[in-house]
Amino acid sequence: MVERKQNAGKRKSSTLLNLIAIAVVVWATSDFWWPYLKDSTNDEPSPVSPAPRVAANGVEIASFSPENAETGERRVATINGVEFAFRYCPPGEFLMGSPEGEGNDNERPRHNVRISQGFWLMETELTQEQWKAATRENPSSFFGANLPVETISWDDCHQLIDKLNKGLDAVSGDWRFALPTEAQWEYACRAGTTGPRYGELGDIARYAKNSGGRIRPVGALAPNAWGLRDMLGNVWEWCEDKFENYSTDLRTRQYIGSGNKVNRGGGWGSGSDLTAATRSWNSSGARFDFLGARLALVPPPVPETTSDVAATEDGDDRSGQAREEDAPKELDAETEKEPETDEPKVGDRRVLEIEGVEFAFRYCPPGEFMMGNKEGKEGDEDWPQHKVVLTKGFWLMETEVTQAQWEAITGKNPCRTKGIDLPVGRISWNDCNSFVDKLNDELRAAPEGLRFSLPTEAQWEYAARAGTTGERYGELDEIAWHMGTMKKVWQRRDDEEFAKGRSYFDPPPREPCPVGLKKPNAWKLYDMVGNVWEYCEDYYGEYPSGEVVDPIRADSGDGRDVNGGWSERGKRRYRVLRGGGGDVNEPGNTATYRVGRRENDSNSAFLGARLVLVPDDRAEDRDSANR
Repeated sequence: MVERKQNAGKRKSSTLLNLIAIAVVVWATSDFWWPYLKDSTNDEPSPVSPAPRVAANGVEIASFSPENAETGERRVATINGVEFAFRYCPPGEFLMGSPEGEGNDNERPRHNVRISQGFWLMETELTQEQWKAATRENPSSFFGANLPVETISWDDCHQLIDKLNKGLDAVSGDWRFALPTEAQWEYACRAGTTGPRYGELGDIARYAKNSGGRIRPVGALAPNAWGLRDMLGNVWEWCEDKFENYSTDLRTRQYIGSGNKVNRGGGWGSGSDLTAATRSWNSSGARFDFLGARLALVPPPVPETTSDVAATEDGDDRSGQAREEDAPKELDAETEKEPETDEPKVGDRRVLEIEGVEFAFRYCPPGEFMMGNKEGKEGDEDWPQHKVVLTKGFWLMETEVTQAQWEAITGKNPCRTKGIDLPVGRISWNDCNSFVDKLNDELRAAPEGLRFSLPTEAQWEYAARAGTTGERYGELDEIAWHMGTMKKVWQRRDDEEFAKGRSYFDPPPREPCPVGLKKPNAWKLYDMVGNVWEYCEDYYGEYPSGEVVDPIRADSGDGRDVNGGWSERGKRRYRVLRGGGGDVNEPGNTATYRVGRRENDSNSAFLGARLVLVPDDRAEDRDSANR
């Protein structure tokens, strides 16, 4: 018995000594003490030792010399023990944007740009390992050290950059980390090429057709001529600039300031139309699982001289690495309007600024089309197919009404999941009617001779088809957020929330995705299929069998019930919904599918709207009465 007690005492002493030893090791190797212990040694570094390191603001950067480099040369900065590889991009000139007949309108006019100073750009998108090394956090929805970091905002990137630059002072002189300007980004992406891409899309990019519905590890696909990888696809990359449309006189473009920030390169959900000129935008605080970044290392600005003024400039830079001369005042809603003397062309873009928020519209010309499903049968909602003639052109919103737009006008946001670029949902037809009335009567925001409205059902389908005759204007996954694609997004959101401790009995709400990320139709209208159902002006009713001109169903319709059956309680007030939403499967996401809802229904996150600008017949009626 005595011997057992002695052995037990020895084991306790041994355990205590082991714990003390572990504590000493942890203390000695902690981030707080290690710089002091390391600096207190007098040993000379051996020839194979790492380069001298400088610690500042919690960031330790190995010496990195940015000077005297060749095009595409690779150099590595080690930050808190993790490598950040950069490629050198020399000074030069290139054509920025897309030519006529290629890409989107916001990529034109194509214009010459001079990059007056060389810079370094990260070889790949920022990885989760790199982000965590500098910030000790990983905000990503997908997890993997070599996956791009995502769910980061422009503001988050600048917090990282500010932190890195404080650690950079002692190793690289006046050079600074930055987000690349939009011009620097496209210049580096093209790497001397002039076509839409620097290689075959499937060889260089992770996009909708080869991503499997998620991000993929960086650096696995072919690089461009300067050694840069994943410049297209995987995650959209933040740029420094404020998003603005290109101007024919680029000296009038102002990049710096508040507003939406540029995203470049496309992401894992992008369509096959992705090019080096593709551009999008998000607010500086937006965080989504398709938004990432790639850092640049830029030199100090050179003094401005007359010789630096070219046909265009490098773009904007917060740090001064590029400039634009003579930045003008912002354009207001009146300036953005089409000149009254110009006849608009199909797909022309028109922007109104209302209560500080932009509303973008696309022009839909007069015309005729076959409305309904040619493959349908008697009893189907979209049968029979019939000819429709629209005698007047109209302007339809480029995207569904967003939460930012709704809140700017109403002061309210009915959605559970908030996001300025998310479509507004949980709204009724009556809510939409009040929204339209406020724009027309209280704010008087419509251009002269026009008024806001919900589109008629015929206008909606005509615009959705944009000259096509099939059930959709493209491949479903490329043009629409539908239940199949939404489920993947929702599962990632669930996993993230549950990992943070959310109860499995209280899953996150099922909500739509940001507008404008899918492929548009030929008239540059986004999300005409999927994401949220869109209210139309009409009452729900059966289709006619013959040709109609400028149709709108103004009576109370056939009483289409919410559950898909026919009401037997007499005529009810049901309004048409079009486009399908993320809450329905593939058959409901077509240009022809239609359902009805009560005017006061607002019990779904997938009930939204899209406004139209139409000729103001009321003004004509008033003029006739006065005469």
